[in-house]
Amino acid sequence: MIITQADRIFYNKHKDLYTHILSIVCPDECVMTKPIHENHIIVKMWDVDKPLTNKFREYLPPNTLDVHNPTIQLRNAWLNSLENKEDFRLLIHCDMGVSRSPAMTLGLLWVLSSHIFRTALPISEENLIFRTYIEARKQWCKSLLDWDNSVGLCRYIDGRYNPGVKPNQAILKHFRLNYGYFPW
Repeated sequence: MIITQADRIFYNKHKDLYTHILSIVCPDECVMTKPIHENHIIVKMWDVDKPLTNKFREYLPPNTLDVHNPTIQLRNAWLNSLENKEDFRLLIHCDMGVSRSPAMTLGLLWVLSSHIFRTALPISEENLIFRTYIEARKQWCKSLLDWDNSVGLCRYIDGRYNPGVKPNQAILKHFRLNYGYFPW
């Protein structure tokens, strides 16, 4: 299993290498409106953290369904691939690879990690065991990433500064509200 988080240029060059693809595009996108295969999910959302309006239109941030539906679809596809011992290579991309796709990748990784790290730990963020548990989950998430092509996101997971990765805060907010102990 490998997950790559990238931009549209990477997608155009390497899309045939992936068994599953999540394409995040703007709602007015007309170029990429049809999936290239049955495991290609296209989600339309603006790359804004809060509503913005100009004289031409209103830009709304991603909503719960924009975030939740593809996450659950990809989680189910991953579980199915595990059960059937099939390869699972996922590409998550948006136009620039800076905001929407990193946020969706972080959320999906956390959801997948919940299937590996099932435990009944004391719920206290001051508890050393709990903090170690969260760090272990974060490292497991990072281990699934394609290091050659997702290095910026790997650095972000480690808490290091990376100007090329600025996850969309509206997307992260949905994960924080819906998935326990989401650390990002």
